[in-house]
Amino acid sequence: ELSDVFAKQVYLPYSSGTVWAYAKNNDRINREYKLKNWFYYRDNLDNIINKIQEPNILAFSCFLWNWELNCEIAKKVKKLYPNCLVIYGGQHQPLTDRSAGFFKEHPYVDILVHGEGEETFLELLEQNLEDQPNFETIRGITLNRDGKEQVNPPRSRLVSIEDNPSPYLTGLFDNI
Repeated sequence: ELSDVFAKQVYLPYSSGTVWAYAKNNDRINREYKLKNWFYYRDNLDNIINKIQEPNILAFSCFLWNWELNCEIAKKVKKLYPNCLVIYGGQHQPLTDRSAGFFKEHPYVDILVHGEGEETFLELLEQNLEDQPNFETIRGITLNRDGKEQVNPPRSRLVSIEDNPSPYLTGLFDNI
């Protein structure tokens, strides 16, 4: 969730923080996954790439202001680590009805997450732990199938905000 630095200040990555806090609330995910790096401010592309070492998953929170840099990072990481699962979420990637041709233009992206990402990202992480991951049943995503879109059915919105742990109260932002 790369943001610009203004007057030596930067916004904490709240959007990705809520998604990660939701996933980390699951015991299996908390045990099996470790967040290696959290990139939340704009930096030199090479500095960012050099900090990414053997990623299993690289997830992006995409907005208008970080789209181009996200694409450059994803492109380079996919070239270095072709088995890395690249996931785009956020507000800037195309909606399901406008994603035709997206993966031909962006072949380094494996999955687009649409709508609220908390439950969807949790399911993606769980499925990724399986010997034969099957993302076809996960609602609210578009899959890259050799450059063609496989649009899965939409996901219902979360029922209550109280189901979402706070990234502030869980200490996710303490180190940053």
